[in-house]
Amino acid sequence: MKRIFFLVTIGLILTACSSEVQLDSDQTQDKLSNTELVVPNRLLTVEIEGMVCEMGCGGSIRKDLKAAGGVSDVTFDYKEDRNTNFVAVTFDSQRITEQEMIERLSKLNEGQFTVGITEWEEFQVENSNEKNEAKPSEDSKIDVSSSSGVELPNLLDLLSGLLLR
Repeated sequence: MKRIFFLVTIGLILTACSSEVQLDSDQTQDKLSNTELVVPNRLLTVEIEGMVCEMGCGGSIRKDLKAAGGVSDVTFDYKEDRNTNFVAVTFDSQRITEQEMIERLSKLNEGQFTVGITEWEEFQVENSNEKNEAKPSEDSKIDVSSSSGVELPNLLDLLSGLLLR
């Protein structure tokens, strides 16, 4: 009996260590399309109500908008005691529209967020031999300099990554 238990345990350990997840071609293509380089040509700034914290709410906003495709960066101007905060999104207007992002924000977390005034700015894309760089036009109407520009990792993603290893 001990011998059978030992053999079954060893067999389970060996098969568990050697198992690999096989993705079909559709899943592989979806993963590749989500990780494609986004060359932003617009900046959308949105007033948003309903945020209770930058890490949780901001993380879910960032994750949802980036999952939509076409979004390069999402930053926040968040103050704890303020009713209305600001979200700045750089994106490729050929892959996602301002209206699609506003609709996603309005539906996120069962309608937790209320989207207020929105403004957008077009970027001038300059082609160079090394890479495409998007630069704001000189007649900028949106001032996002008050945001820190520092993006902290989502603590929940970090912890779940450690637990799943």
